[in-house]
Amino acid sequence: MSPTPQFQCPKCGRVSYNPNDAFHRYCGACHSFFNADGEDESLSVIWSIFENTTDAPGKFVARRFFASARGVQPDIGFTEDTIEQARARIPPGLVRIPPQPGELPTVVESYI
Repeated sequence: MSPTPQFQCPKCGRVSYNPNDAFHRYCGACHSFFNADGEDESLSVIWSIFENTTDAPGKFVARRFFASARGVQPDIGFTEDTIEQARARIPPGLVRIPPQPGELPTVVESYI
């Protein structure tokens, strides 16, 4: 039997046995990606609000993503009945940006 891939975060010391975390050198506790030298490669947090998705028809879904040089990693999310309710739950201090070319048509807005 081969050993389970694991990743120990150089920042907080937690160990993940998720093979994707090990492959991407990602710590779910710190929400950070690390290079082979243990340096944090995380770039930013992005919140996006979607409307009428297949998993929540007729609702507004907000999802948090972590973007780094390794790509975009989805994290948590929530569903609300109105855009106002979804906006109220986005953390304060972020800047609203409209949908960008090439984004899914269900994207209403994003925050960085």
